[in-house]
Amino acid sequence: MLMHKFNGSKIAFVTYDKKESELSFIEHNGRKYTYGGLSINTFNELTSLSDSEIDKKFKSYLTSGMWSKIH
Repeated sequence: MLMHKFNGSKIAFVTYDKKESELSFIEHNGRKYTYGGLSINTFNELTSLSDSEIDKKFKSYLTSGMWSKIH
């Protein structure tokens, strides 16, 4: 499990299944989101961004409807 800070203080957890090479979920502000089709390349891209960049990209995913909220 990898961790990223959002907005300088919030921790989000990112996990993925190495066998499937896909992201399984992201937790942000206490809510979990899943997107079954996110490839390992996108995962690697996310982990290489700065906190502010990853926060913007994450928010764009949410507003685009690519992500589904899970509880």
